[in-house]
Amino acid sequence: GRVGGVIVFGEDAAQLRADITTLQQAASAGDNPPLLVMIDQEGGDVKRLPQGPPNASPAQLGESDDEDESRAQGEATGSYLRGLGINVDLAPVLDVAHQNTASTIRSRTFSSDPAVVTRIGVAFAQGLQEGGVVATAKHFPGLGFATVNTDDRPTDIAATSDQLQTDLEPFRGAVEAGVRMVMVSTAGYPTLGSRKQAAFSPAIVGGLLRDQLGFDGVVITDDLEAPGVTDTTSPVVAATSAIRAGVDMLLYGRSAAASDRAFSSLVNEVKSGDLDRSQFQQSYDRITSLKASPTG
Repeated sequence: GRVGGVIVFGEDAAQLRADITTLQQAASAGDNPPLLVMIDQEGGDVKRLPQGPPNASPAQLGESDDEDESRAQGEATGSYLRGLGINVDLAPVLDVAHQNTASTIRSRTFSSDPAVVTRIGVAFAQGLQEGGVVATAKHFPGLGFATVNTDDRPTDIAATSDQLQTDLEPFRGAVEAGVRMVMVSTAGYPTLGSRKQAAFSPAIVGGLLRDQLGFDGVVITDDLEAPGVTDTTSPVVAATSAIRAGVDMLLYGRSAAASDRAFSSLVNEVKSGDLDRSQFQQSYDRITSLKASPTG
């Protein structure tokens, strides 16, 4: 009952299918709901299973500007992943490319035009969910103005509020189209009214994503073990900060030990009254609803 989801890596599809079956059997034996099994299968530079779809990169899909093709690529990807037992794709990237976007982000974007990112990115997300897999819009509220990737070190976004609002268009479209999960970035956005990194900011998670965009699905953090977080705070403190901001799921993509420490710390904080138990119940309800009906 201590594990609700996993992120998987590895290029051997057959081995992955066998491992996932073992994990789900363990969950069932413990009388728990099925696990959320996640992977980064974006296409292009980030494609954990290189032999599987999508067969076009986000940039190629954006250049063609063909919604039907993007939806078909998403559906093929969803069907393929579902066949392996994977039920969440941590894609699509809905960041809008800009002149100084970090290369490791820019190469994963659909376009420098927010309207194209919206059309093609949302179509890919819809295809994923039609293929039976949860789509994840990332990295909210956008990493297009990031000159440094948070996978490498901490970064603040030097962009005006108006610029950032423009880059919200794809996320707004994804929410309206029924995307089931949103990943919040760990960059800082000072012009959005918060000194905290997005994943730790009630103004961004609760105010911007929940209240303004009306998203009522599951919110997950970007990797809390990436240098963009760990260079300034511990994974345990990051967990508390993210929960206080209104995040539902915490992603630890590098070690089970960090997630275990965070879990134990959060349990103690709830028992002591330092964290609101009702908020955990709301997150639990969102997550179990997603597990019961992954694609809506």
